[in-house]
Amino acid sequence: MSVALSVALCIATYRRPAQLAALLDALARLDTADAGGLVVAVVDNDAAASARAIVDAARAALPFPVVYDVEPERNISLARNRSVRLALERGAEWLAFIDDDEVPRREWLAELLRVQRATGAEVVTGPVIAHLPEETPRWLRGAFSRDRHLPDGTPVPIAETANALVSRRVIDEMELRPPEDRPAGRRPASRRDAGAPGIVSAVEGPFEPEFGLSGGGDTRFFLRARLGGARIVWAAGAVVEEDVPPSRVRLGWLLRRAYREGNASAFVERGVLPLARWVPRRVAAACAHFVLGLGLTPFAPVRGLRLMANAVGSLAGTLGIRYFEYR
Repeated sequence: MSVALSVALCIATYRRPAQLAALLDALARLDTADAGGLVVAVVDNDAAASARAIVDAARAALPFPVVYDVEPERNISLARNRSVRLALERGAEWLAFIDDDEVPRREWLAELLRVQRATGAEVVTGPVIAHLPEETPRWLRGAFSRDRHLPDGTPVPIAETANALVSRRVIDEMELRPPEDRPAGRRPASRRDAGAPGIVSAVEGPFEPEFGLSGGGDTRFFLRARLGGARIVWAAGAVVEEDVPPSRVRLGWLLRRAYREGNASAFVERGVLPLARWVPRRVAAACAHFVLGLGLTPFAPVRGLRLMANAVGSLAGTLGIRYFEYR
């Protein structure tokens, strides 16, 4: 008989009241038989603490404790770091990450834990299924597909905090980096704000604040974890679902997101990989993708334009030009 693992569910949220309420409601129905000492850590990235009432209302329906805190500075990395600290303070051995606009299926956590036990991997990730508005044009639908049909235990190069189970050992190794390893001039991951209620003491964490408004912080985290020896594997049955808002079902949004992803990916590799390892490869790949996108555009315009936008963002990032999508 397997021993239940101590797990914390980490959620960073920012002004998504309906989505957060749906997520917390779904957590009440999770299969948690293999998770011992389960706790939910919700960190509100809104200085006004707008999610407090939603969390308070959900506590009565949840069969496990919920802790709530506020990260007043708008920065997703700082919010994630604070959720990590809350989890570690409560003795969690494993941290499960999910976004505030997603809903897990009942077996989500059980499947993450099952695959971890079967493989011994330090990180387990799974599918994110997007549900589009009914009025989404057919020519845009393919751009939102994130399906990856992989068998359980398949090694994958990267994961997302949208759906991941991470060993505390991975977190501890990153938090123990000496200060000289941090980028020059970077302040600690968080600091106490005497004017904000409910703020815990100064927080260090594995998510780098310089990615807090540009995106890519979770990719950077999982890249560093893999380079540090952590294995990342796939759990096909650990499914979370998200409803894509109508505001995103537009070509303009898709092109901005493609540019941001290319741009952030360059900064993810910068400072982690040697220049000779990533710059030539990235420049060559970006040029190839731009040419391919140009050729595809007359026949598959959305795919072609996204490839070109991603390539331009990647080249800009290689040159040190940063795009802050969330500013």
